[in-house]
Amino acid sequence: RRQIQEFHAKGFGGFIPHARTGLSRRIGYLTEEYFRLVRVATEEAKRLGMYVVLYDEGSYPSGSAQGRVVAENPDYAARCLIPITHKIKGPARGYWRPNPGRAMKDRLLYAVIARETCENTLDPDSFIPLDPLEHDVLGYDVPDGDWRIVTVWNVFSGGTIRGVFEEDDDSHALAPAAGAIMDHDSVACFLRHTHDQYYEHLREYFGTTVVGMFTDEPNPVGRGTRRGPSPKPYTDGLLGDVAVEWGSEPTRWLPSLWLDCGPETARFRKAYHRAVKGRIERVFYAAQSEWCEAHGIALIH
Repeated sequence: RRQIQEFHAKGFGGFIPHARTGLSRRIGYLTEEYFRLVRVATEEAKRLGMYVVLYDEGSYPSGSAQGRVVAENPDYAARCLIPITHKIKGPARGYWRPNPGRAMKDRLLYAVIARETCENTLDPDSFIPLDPLEHDVLGYDVPDGDWRIVTVWNVFSGGTIRGVFEEDDDSHALAPAAGAIMDHDSVACFLRHTHDQYYEHLREYFGTTVVGMFTDEPNPVGRGTRRGPSPKPYTDGLLGDVAVEWGSEPTRWLPSLWLDCGPETARFRKAYHRAVKGRIERVFYAAQSEWCEAHGIALIH
């Protein structure tokens, strides 16, 4: 109350009750005590004729509910694409089994062998798709030259968010897992844990004292991703969005997200980026925008 009164005395019209790193374990996040204190702040704002903008995460980037989303369903963790490659000097015939780390839910999305014209550069006209055998073993038979097998994997990113307690900040073992903000069910779970709870505790102030919900730095792979190199955001169904942006079936071009595959490389990367951005807008932002509109407040980002 003292801080709010100071804001008011200095001419500020409102404030954001913001859960950040350093929050007391005694209070907790999204607990009854937490909401009691947010309500105290909101009541003081109303008394002074000020506005409150709520904050949708603890701490950031948004979309995890401080790990509650992934705790409810581990499949709601952020996912990404990673490459695993293997160089071959032809002529050669044999088998290779890529190893992404043997995580149970890593999925091989695409495998191709291509002629390598120079370091990290592939000839797109030489692409030969490979059909994996049991246990993702790949067979190959190539003529003379430098070749590279490129496999593209759909995996959990291992990304996190900055939590609200000292021991779950960046790089700490307890940092909360980032939610899959390009997945409809994961985002619905996020809204249930955060937005719905705020409304349950403060509904009589919505649209009057409480005027907005702020969403902060959404990141589709989270912070500090543990899979690499250079993980690319992914969710089931994203390749359909990429196909729209690209203009044709995009799977065979996935290696160009990491390697130079000729003059179309830059155009494909831009198409992929547009698809990711569009997916975040349609899934994450749209869900929040619709929720805010239905509850009489504005989405702020």
